[in-house]
Amino acid sequence: MYVFRKILHQVGAQGGIQVVDDLVVPFLNYLVKMGRPGEAKSAILEAEKVLRPTIGSQMAKEIQKAKSQLGLW
Repeated sequence: MYVFRKILHQVGAQGGIQVVDDLVVPFLNYLVKMGRPGEAKSAILEAEKVLRPTIGSQMAKEIQKAKSQLGLW
């Protein structure tokens, strides 16, 4: 979780949708696979806070899609 947060904060919103596709979603999948849904929820909330996706943007849609697929919301 530490490395995820560190990379997320270093790249920040400048990374755009690629951060979601290459970092956030794979990490969420890993956490759920390892039986750690609480940490997955925390990670997606952290990603939303750092990335600040605009409502209706592709990034916001991808984050919502990831939440739904993982059964987080």
